[in-house]
Amino acid sequence: MTTQSPIPSNDHTPLYGVLSTLEPPDLRLWLSGELDFSVDDGLAAFGDTELAEVRTITVDLSELSFIDAAGVRALRAWHDSQTGGSRNVTMVSARRSVRRIFELMGAEGYLAAA
Repeated sequence: MTTQSPIPSNDHTPLYGVLSTLEPPDLRLWLSGELDFSVDDGLAAFGDTELAEVRTITVDLSELSFIDAAGVRALRAWHDSQTGGSRNVTMVSARRSVRRIFELMGAEGYLAAA
């Protein structure tokens, strides 16, 4: 019996996940894996009108292992679309490598203090 190893590929398919708990008026999100250019608006579902009564959103970045400039831009855009009025969004527990990308992009103000 012969087993064959998969052929290496240059395709980049990141592993990205979002878990959530909703207990109005609070929503907590946990991002995990890699948030980069290939992830197509992974937080879009959390802007729907069914969240109209949510006042506090906490985004836990502790399991986010990688982010690039596109990922930071996507998080900033999503953050900005959710804030205002009476809704507050806080991004917490970013790893040092993730925090560094935010800093390089001048976006460290989007992260809660370490």
